[in-house]
Amino acid sequence: MFSILLLLQSKKNVRAKDLASHLNISVRTAYRDLNLLEKSGIPLYGIPKKGYCLVDGFYMPPLKFSEAEVGLLGFVETVIKPGLLFRQTKHFNSLIAKIKGTLDENGKNRIELIGKRTQILHSTPAGHDNFLSKMVCALTSGRLLQVEYIPEDNNNPVKREVVPRAIFFENNAWNVIVEINGFTSVSAIKLINIINVIELPKFFHVNAEHDFDYYFHQLEGNRMNQAAVELTT
Repeated sequence: MFSILLLLQSKKNVRAKDLASHLNISVRTAYRDLNLLEKSGIPLYGIPKKGYCLVDGFYMPPLKFSEAEVGLLGFVETVIKPGLLFRQTKHFNSLIAKIKGTLDENGKNRIELIGKRTQILHSTPAGHDNFLSKMVCALTSGRLLQVEYIPEDNNNPVKREVVPRAIFFENNAWNVIVEINGFTSVSAIKLINIINVIELPKFFHVNAEHDFDYYFHQLEGNRMNQAAVELTT
């Protein structure tokens, strides 16, 4: 809806079908979002055969960032892109570009400066950005995934339907804590062991009250139990 509001603010009249084409959504979704904008208090109205427009005088002020926030944005962009997270991922680049677009010249200069003066030394290159991105999206959207990966205890690839619950970085590798369909306990899968990830048309419940520690403590308990079993065999 924010994108629709920006388009309405930048043009005199915008038709629903043009919004749909520009944003790659259906015309029905465009009408729905326009209706939601109106209900939320945005003063817009429709003109027959011309489209929708904002009431004269309405203006949405640009976002304002403090100096500390601008510096943090520059640092995050510098650290994440060549580091271990969404390097060369279109979603990350698009997000940064949109935020930068709201900054004035001074803010853009600050980001450029911190980019020149920040480096990551002796880091391990990321080769599984797309898998990490899919894990993050699934974790927040509640989408079930089919993951093909190589388990730590053998070299034979397996396919499992998993529910991503948490993500962490340990021993120079990204890991995702998952609940595997058919198993009651959680497990950790290293992204470097993943061969393929498929998004399934199924969704699971996302409990926002459960934080990282909730799942990591379960994982640690499972690890200790497994270690105890190995000692007795």
